[in-house]
Amino acid sequence: MNLLIFVSALLMVLASISYGEIRIFHRQALSQVTWIRYMKVEENCLYNKNVGEVYGQESSDKSKRQQEADSLGRRSEDEPKGTKATSKGSARINFKILIGKAKDLTSEQQSQFDLLVKNLISQLYGNENFYKEIEEKNPNFLDALLLTLKGFAAEEISKVGGLSKIDLKDPDLQRFWYFLLKKNPDERKGKGGCDKISFYDFLGESHKTQVRVFLAPKEILLAAFKEDEVIVNQILEKRQELYDQVDKDYPLHLATEDFQNAFQGYTDFPNILDFTVTKTKPSKS
Repeated sequence: MNLLIFVSALLMVLASISYGEIRIFHRQALSQVTWIRYMKVEENCLYNKNVGEVYGQESSDKSKRQQEADSLGRRSEDEPKGTKATSKGSARINFKILIGKAKDLTSEQQSQFDLLVKNLISQLYGNENFYKEIEEKNPNFLDALLLTLKGFAAEEISKVGGLSKIDLKDPDLQRFWYFLLKKNPDERKGKGGCDKISFYDFLGESHKTQVRVFLAPKEILLAAFKEDEVIVNQILEKRQELYDQVDKDYPLHLATEDFQNAFQGYTDFPNILDFTVTKTKPSKS
């Protein structure tokens, strides 16, 4: 009888150990499968990114060769001799404007850029928990953030990447700034793991103090044109149309006038937007 009890107890112990080992194995197998799937997504993203960069470089080289050929070739009779399309703007926001160290920027332009940046951040992250949490504590936190950023010397942040290393002193602002700069899944596009967005994506190192409406990403256009999807979509269509036209000898200065007259009245940022049309192909989104 005692032997039967001993054997039963031993079998129960062995069964318990076996069950535990099976659970551990199951967790490890599941983790491995998840990791493999994740790495496949990341590998595909990296491959697509590299292909895009190579294609972009080839397109850029082709564009440069075409521009050189155009400069040596014919000039449209409608375009005044010596006319060249120049712009004071770039596709993204000069990061030095963010820290108040951009040259030749008027106080009115700085005020408009501050509002544009606030609009952009609210549009991109307004529905995120980290945004709602700090807004509940301090509804004016974006003003505090911009004011703090302007307290850094240009020497402390000489490159846009330096923005990730600054100490904002305020724990709430620091946490928000971290989430702003990190790559977050872009839920608005809904295309999987490759679609990630960071505030870095909208900052550049150009010395220019305006934003090119002809080249700016859709997110910046939405921030500049009152989040009006209809108007922004019209801008995206119009700039593609104008690009095709100037590629067929429509004078650049007339294309610029056409573009500016069509959309300048829809924005509250007239002093920081540049409507110059060039032969650089704009993005469709």
